[in-house]
Amino acid sequence: MMRVGDRCSIEAMEWLALEFLCFNMRAIDRHEISNMLPSHNPLEWAAMINQACGRDGKGVAWIARHNGRPAATLGVFEQYPCCWQLFSFGTDAYPRVLTQFSPKMELMWQYARDHGMHRVECKSHVDHKTGHTLLRILGFTKEATLRMYGSDGADYLQYSRLWPKLPRTTAKSDARHVEGGTTVTGGPEAVI
Repeated sequence: MMRVGDRCSIEAMEWLALEFLCFNMRAIDRHEISNMLPSHNPLEWAAMINQACGRDGKGVAWIARHNGRPAATLGVFEQYPCCWQLFSFGTDAYPRVLTQFSPKMELMWQYARDHGMHRVECKSHVDHKTGHTLLRILGFTKEATLRMYGSDGADYLQYSRLWPKLPRTTAKSDARHVEGGTTVTGGPEAVI
C-alpha cells in the first residue's frame, strides 16, 4: 500500500533501472527467477532482458518507481507466434507501486493483440501465493502444475489467458511510441 508522502511514477523500461531491479529484487522473485534461468547472476538476468529489448522486437514493458527508485517492472513479449509471456518482478517496494501498472494493462494487451497474440502465459513458483492471486485478478487461469520445473526441483504453476484467435497482422507502430513502452523480443520467464 502507498503511504502518505510516497511518490510513484511509471516509465519505459531502461537498462539502469532494470539492472537495479535485478540486483535488489525481493526474495520471492529472486528465488522464483533464479530457478528458471541457466544463471544465478542478476547482472546476466538484466543483460538477457536488456538484449531482448530491441527496436524490431515484439513486446512492451515498463518500470514503476517509488520515491525515485526503481521498484518493479511489468511487461509482455512474444515467445513464438501468437503466444506471449507475461513477466513482472520488483523490490520490496513492489506492493507500493503495483497500482501504477493498472493504466497500462489494456494498452499492453491491445499492443500484443495487434501483433497477433491470442495466448499469454506465466509460470509462477508454487509458493508464490500473492503472484497467483494477481494472475487470477488479471484473468489468468491455472492450467497445470509443472512438477520439479525449477532447477532446485521446485514445482511451478502454469497460468494462461486466452483471446479469440485473430488473423496475424504486422503492426507498423513501435512500442516505444505507445505511451513510453519498451519493445521486448524475449528474456527470462520472470513472473509476478
